[in-house]
Amino acid sequence: MGQGYRATDFCGRLRIDCCAVSHVVPGDIYPFFRYLATVAHQAESAAEGPQVGEAEVGIGPLERAKPTEESDDQAHPEQDSAPDHVNPKTVTTARTRRTATSPQWEEHARTLLRNAIKRYRKTISTLVDQKATEAQTRLVVTEFLRDGLGFDLFRDIAAEYPIEVGTKGGFADIALRIDDVVVALIEVKAVTTKLPGNGLHLMQGAAYAIFDGIEWVILTNAREWVLYHVQARQPKPAQFDLIFHVDLLDDRSPARKATDLIPVTREHIKHGLLDELWERHRATSPKSLGQAVLSEQVLKAIRSQLHKTKGRLVELDELETALRSSVLRPESFAE
Repeated sequence: MGQGYRATDFCGRLRIDCCAVSHVVPGDIYPFFRYLATVAHQAESAAEGPQVGEAEVGIGPLERAKPTEESDDQAHPEQDSAPDHVNPKTVTTARTRRTATSPQWEEHARTLLRNAIKRYRKTISTLVDQKATEAQTRLVVTEFLRDGLGFDLFRDIAAEYPIEVGTKGGFADIALRIDDVVVALIEVKAVTTKLPGNGLHLMQGAAYAIFDGIEWVILTNAREWVLYHVQARQPKPAQFDLIFHVDLLDDRSPARKATDLIPVTREHIKHGLLDELWERHRATSPKSLGQAVLSEQVLKAIRSQLHKTKGRLVELDELETALRSSVLRPESFAE
């Protein structure tokens, strides 16, 4: 093994790598790593004598590291598995680093959601096949809120939540609460209803949210989950911003769907990560980017670059007009 390289060093490093790699490499490669670990273990025993404990029962921790269920990477190899030219150790290191830097509660929430997306795929498909009613769809939505998003059925989920709209009253399909504070309203439609639809579905939930001072509205038919941020702007019309649209029956892996849907888990909302998502979204919205592009500093920089490359000095107002009319979308400079 070379001067200064002890068998125990090799075995120790190999055990660490194999334990991690077992979760990301295809099943037909995993036995090769087990074989290497066995050889390393024998080398360790020969170099340092008989060992006690795990050494007496073979490769020990590697047995426990072997996956017992089909991983997302194996279920969707065309999307998540590492290419052949990628070093498995590099992939393992990157994934381990993400896990190590994530709080325990976040990893738990992600695992809970990913597993629920797997389990509910058949249930939601059955709803679609049977053209389930809105009432039937709502039952599945409520259960998914518990099993996937981590909300307690009795403490956090309020069905038919009363809302005072002017002089009349109304009821939101579902209100989500954390520590007795309503954080989002959910408008449930039948599973056959295409979302977000023509806007009427959103307007109903948004009206309730605005009158009750709630910023978040979720439209769902169990299959599709659409999140909006709602902002009252008196006397101007209210503003609705689409944050995400997730289809639980599309071809993406459960892990990727979980990544999109995880902002509305109870733990993420409780820890303020949904509000952080909104701040990031607002900073990169078409309006924010449009304001940045049309600022005097950026216009001068563009004019300078055009002068260098095209040999013509354009007036700032002429440049702004050209950007507004032919480059930027109308929503980029809307009031």
